[in-house]
Amino acid sequence: QVNFHFGNPIAQVNAKSVKLVDGTTLSSDLCIWTAGVKPNPLLFEAGLSDSENTWAPVYKSLQSTMDKHIFIAGDAAAMGKLDSKQAYFAMETGEKAAENVLRMLKDRPLRNFFKIQKPYIYSFGDLSCFLIFYDLVIAGAPLLLLKESIFRISIEGIRAGHSVESMLKLIDQLFPIY
Repeated sequence: QVNFHFGNPIAQVNAKSVKLVDGTTLSSDLCIWTAGVKPNPLLFEAGLSDSENTWAPVYKSLQSTMDKHIFIAGDAAAMGKLDSKQAYFAMETGEKAAENVLRMLKDRPLRNFFKIQKPYIYSFGDLSCFLIFYDLVIAGAPLLLLKESIFRISIEGIRAGHSVESMLKLIDQLFPIY
């Protein structure tokens, strides 16, 4: 049995259990802990975050809260509940930030970024793959083909200069999983 736990950091890992920060103890024979990445120190050095250990806070328009002439997208942006350190999220925020830079240069109102919940696809090498969407979890090696297909479509779309929106529509048409 595999269980996923998001948004509740690990406090301690023992031989047969995992203790979460909220005090919950989970029995565990095997723990795969994906703790995430650390913010780039440049964010703090440039005055875009409050410390070396925090992402750069942004408004919904993806403007830095420290300087409205700076736009921040992808992993560097701290967006609270909207935050997602996934490749599609980085692409979508990057596209919205670029759109808003152009809008600012033309003295047009900026548009807010809205996250659309999408399934997460996690793979563990060539062994297995998990698709997670809200409370639905599907597992199996065939999902590796889905993940690789989405990756290749995305890379080819970037090379061809297609927008993130058009690539996501194509992926939705080819793989209507949600």
